[in-house]
Amino acid sequence: MSLDSDINNCDFSLFWLYLSMIKGVSETKLNRLAGLCKFNPEMVKEEIERQNEQREESKKYLFPKLDEVKQRWQVYSQKYKILTVSSHDYPQQLFDLEDPPSILYCRGSGTLNLSNGVAIVGSRNANGYGQAVALELSTSLAKHGLTIVSGLALGIDTCAHCGALEGGGQTVAIMGSGINICYPRSNKKLSQSIEEQGVIVSEYPENFQPLPYNFPYRNRIIAALSKAVVVVQANYKSGAMITANLAADLGRQVLAVPGPINSQQSEGPLELIANGAGLVRHSLDVLDSLGVLLSIPQGKPVTMPKDNLNRLERSILEALDFSGTDTSTISLRTS
Repeated sequence: MSLDSDINNCDFSLFWLYLSMIKGVSETKLNRLAGLCKFNPEMVKEEIERQNEQREESKKYLFPKLDEVKQRWQVYSQKYKILTVSSHDYPQQLFDLEDPPSILYCRGSGTLNLSNGVAIVGSRNANGYGQAVALELSTSLAKHGLTIVSGLALGIDTCAHCGALEGGGQTVAIMGSGINICYPRSNKKLSQSIEEQGVIVSEYPENFQPLPYNFPYRNRIIAALSKAVVVVQANYKSGAMITANLAADLGRQVLAVPGPINSQQSEGPLELIANGAGLVRHSLDVLDSLGVLLSIPQGKPVTMPKDNLNRLERSILEALDFSGTDTSTISLRTS
C-alpha cells in the first residue's frame, strides 16, 4: 500500500502525519529523512532500519500502518486544524529551529502566523508581585495589538494569558501535553476562553501525557513564535530560562523584569539583565524594544490642575512624584 496519491492530494500532510506517528525517532532525524527519502513512507522505514543495522543498534522503532495514518487524519481534521511543515499557513518562524515540529494540532479561532508575538514566561510559583506584573504587562501589550504567547502553566503563564484576554487581544498557548489534555486541569476554563480569543497548540496527538521532558522541549516553539521573550520571576535553572536562552540563540529579543536581589525568584531575570537582556519596568519598555510606534490621540494638552487649587493643595501637588510619594516625604517637602 502506498500513500503517494494521497500525499499529492493532501499537500504532503499525510506523509508528515506518518512521520509524526513513528515512535522513537527525533524531530531532527525525521526532518532530515523526509528529504532524503523523497517523501516516500516505505523509503523512510527502510532507511531507518538500514541506519539501525549499520550502527548495530538494538533500538526498536514502531511504524504506523498506513491505514492508521489515514484514519487519524480523517478523525483529527474534523476536530482540529492540522498544520504540517508543508502547509501553506505553517508558521514560517518555526523554520528558524533546527528541529521544527513536523506537525501541529490547533484548537481555536486565532492564527499562528504572528508578526507581533511576545512571549511572557516565568515561575509556576510566582508571588503576588510577579503575577501582578505579568497581568499588567500582557493586558497593556494586548491593547497595543501584540499577541501574547505562553505555555498555559500555573503562575506567570496563567497571568499572561488572562491579561491578553482582558486586554482584548489574541493569545497563543503552547502545550506540553496532547491536544485534548488540558494541563494543569485547573486551567480548563482558561483554555476554553483562549479557544474563543486565540489558539491552543500542541505537537502531541490526543491522549499524549504531560511528561516532564515535553515542557522544556515545547519551549523552543514559544521562543520561535515570538519577536521577544519577557521573563517575569524565574529560578536560575527553570523552563523560563530555557526559553530565554533559546530565544537569544534564535536572535529574538530577550527582556526581563527585575526583582529583589535576595529573592530566588529574581535569580533568572537578574542574571539575564546582567548579561545584556533588556530591562522591563513597564510595557513601554517592551514596545520600545520592538520598535512599536505609539499613536498619541489628538486633543487638548494635558495640564496639571493648579488654577483651581489653594496654596496648600498646590504645594502638596508639586511635592508628588509619579513613582509614588509617602506622607513623610510630602510633609518634609511642604514644610
